[in-house]
Amino acid sequence: MLGQKNCVACYIMSYGNSGSGRTFGEKSPKKRKQEFHRHKIKFTESKTLEFSSLKERTLVALAHLGEQRFSEDGVYAFENWMKSFNFLLDEFEEGAGRDLLSREYYATRLEVNSSLTHSAEPGGRLDEELSRLREEELKVRNALVFANEQRKIALDREERLEKIKALEEEKSHVLELLEKSKSALYQKQKELQDSGKFFRRIFAGSKSKDANSLVVLQQRVSDYALRVETVEKKLHEQKKKLEYSENKMAWPLEQRNQDPKELQTQLDSINLKLQELQSQKAEASQLLDQRKWATESMREVISRIEPLNVVASD
Repeated sequence: MLGQKNCVACYIMSYGNSGSGRTFGEKSPKKRKQEFHRHKIKFTESKTLEFSSLKERTLVALAHLGEQRFSEDGVYAFENWMKSFNFLLDEFEEGAGRDLLSREYYATRLEVNSSLTHSAEPGGRLDEELSRLREEELKVRNALVFANEQRKIALDREERLEKIKALEEEKSHVLELLEKSKSALYQKQKELQDSGKFFRRIFAGSKSKDANSLVVLQQRVSDYALRVETVEKKLHEQKKKLEYSENKMAWPLEQRNQDPKELQTQLDSINLKLQELQSQKAEASQLLDQRKWATESMREVISRIEPLNVVASD
C-alpha cells in the first residue's frame, strides 16, 4: 500500500514538473483565450441588443413627435416641444455613447435645431397684418360707440323737443283759459257791484249755485294760474335737459353723422378677417412641416447607425 501511494505521488510530481510549465489545476493559455472570446462575444451581443432597443425606441418617439399637435390653450407650445425633442436626443446620445456617434449625426442635429429656432421667430407679415387690423378694429369700435351714443342723444333730443312743443302748446292753451277766466271774474265782480248784490251776498253768506258764481270763477282762475306755473316748471326742466343733450352732441367733425349700421357691418368684416388671420397664425405656429422635417431627418441619420459601429470599441 505504501508503495502504491508513493507511485501516485511520483506521478503527480512528474506531471507538475513536466515541460508545460503549468501547476496542477491551471488552465492552458489556449483554453483561457477561448473562454475570453466567448465572454467577449456574449458581452458584445448584449450591448448590440441594448443599442438596438434604444435605437428603436428613439425612432418611434421621433415619429410621434413629428405628428404631435400643440394645444390651443397654449399650455403645450413649440418651446415645450423643442425641450422634448432635445431631451429625447440627449437620452439617445447618453445611451449610445456620445463619443461613438458619427459626425453626420451631430451635424444633422445642429442643422435641425438651427432651422427650427429660425422658423419659430415671429412671422412678419401675419403679425403686421394682425396689428393693423386690431388698430382698425379699435377705431371702428370706438366710432360705433360714439355713433350709437350720438344716435341715442339725437333721439333723446327729438323727444325733448316734442315734449317742449307739447308743453308750450299746453301753456298757451292754459294761458288762454286763464285770461278768459280772469275776464269772466272781472265781469262778474262788476255785475255784482253794479246791482248792489255784492255786499248783501257777502254778509248773508249765501252761495250761488250758478256755474258763473264769483267763488267758482275765483277758484277757476286760481287753478289755471297753478297749471301755468306747473307747465312752466316742466318747460324749464325739459329745456335744461335739451341744452345738456346738445352739449353732449358736440362730437369731432369726423365722428358726426356716421351710420351705426354701416359701422357694424365694417366691424363684422374686420372681425372675420382677424379670425382668419389668427387661425393662419395658429396653424403657422404649429410648425408642423418643419417639425416633421426635423424628426424625419434625425430618424434617417439614426437609422443608418449600426450597432457594431457603436460597440466596436468595447
